[in-house]
Amino acid sequence: FGAELLASLRQCAMADYTGADATVQATNDSSIVSKASAAALGYFQRSEERHVAVRGPKGRLIRRAPLVNRCYYVRHLGMLQMQEAFLQGCISPGEAYNVVILGAGFDTGALRRSWPAGLVAYYEVDFPAVLARKQALLARASVALPPWLRQCGADLRETAEVEKSLRSQGADCSLPTLLLAEVVLAYNEPGEGDALASWAAGCFQHCLFGMYEQLGPHDPFGRFMQRH
Repeated sequence: FGAELLASLRQCAMADYTGADATVQATNDSSIVSKASAAALGYFQRSEERHVAVRGPKGRLIRRAPLVNRCYYVRHLGMLQMQEAFLQGCISPGEAYNVVILGAGFDTGALRRSWPAGLVAYYEVDFPAVLARKQALLARASVALPPWLRQCGADLRETAEVEKSLRSQGADCSLPTLLLAEVVLAYNEPGEGDALASWAAGCFQHCLFGMYEQLGPHDPFGRFMQRH
């Protein structure tokens, strides 16, 4: 990217968010551009990210550098492995279960795979402003959403708010539950991330908490992300 294009993308993303958390919320828009880029090159078998990604000149999908595409593919595989660990090791075939995505952003992982029988609900938790934009963009693209997909607006730093939002959408915390946080806790203070994990362990009777975060800031991708 040139500096002007990057600045334009950030301004476009920031325009829809307000308040002290606007900068953090806007990182979602940059991430989804990278996922859409990787998906357009065939790294994902199915992806609806193209419907929600910020577009470049003339409305075209923005193509990321090869290093970014490969690293987002690795990120995709990491999340997939955690899903499989839960589905194959934590529940029996056909057993009822839930999936909770903490800091879901514009990710469309709910639609990227076929979920085995037993899925009761798939909860996406994020700032209300982020989820409202996502829902509007998917509706504009006429993307059909499954009835088990639920959106829960909440600030992850406020665990009571998170739980209240989940329960308002019918979450049964006694069911086996997969909780995933994909490059989310890095945007929280250490104590806030600890509090979220502690809350999850106390709220859900049977759960697997999967977290994907960036480590190794001194390798090529780490240096790229620090500049970003």
